Parts: sequence; structure tokens; C-alpha cells
Amino acid sequence: MPDGSRYDGRYILKSDIWLATAIHKLSLQDPEAMAEYYGVTLEQYLAGQEWARENLPRLRREAGLDPDTGRPVEPTNGVEAQPADPPPMPAPRRNGHKASMVSHRVR
Repeated sequence: MPDGSRYDGRYILKSDIWLATAIHKLSLQDPEAMAEYYGVTLEQYLAGQEWARENLPRLRREAGLDPDTGRPVEPTNGVEAQPADPPPMPAPRRNGHKASMVSHRVR
């Protein structure tokens, strides 16, 4: 890390998770194995995970990211998303005919 400390997995980076699980076949549910993977003590790893639970959602929101996934969210320009309007009902025909005007030819 920039301050000289060893990274303990606290940022839950997608590439870290992929390397640990897909390449090294580690379980994220095994804190001892994950601590060894990061090269930190079990206490350091657990402290980093606690830090993540307490801080990552807030930091992601402040950065404009989804607080759960860390992925970018669509901008709303400060407006709450509105439910989709139902499709409009077709207007009643004035002459009572059900045929479309497009199907009639002018003679």
C-alpha cells in the first residue's frame, strides 16, 4: 500500500476474488486461507474485512458507485427513478369502425 503496509483484502477487488477462487481454488469462507493468500496475519485479514463491512458501502456511494457491488450506476441527475407509465389506451373510433384508416384507400 502507499503507506508501506501490506494489502489485507479490505477493498474486495474483483480481480483479487477471481485470483483467489478461480486460480488458487481458495474459499472466501476460509479466513485462514485468505489471510495466507494476502500474506497477512489472520487478525489483520479479519480487521480488513471488518473495515470493509463498515466503510465500503459509504465510500462507494460517495464515489457514485453501487454500494453493494461497487459498479457504476446510471446517473439520475438528482431525480428519483419514476415507474414506467402504462401504455396508453387506444382512442375510440369516431365512426364506430374497427378497421384502421391505413387499410382504406382513397378512391
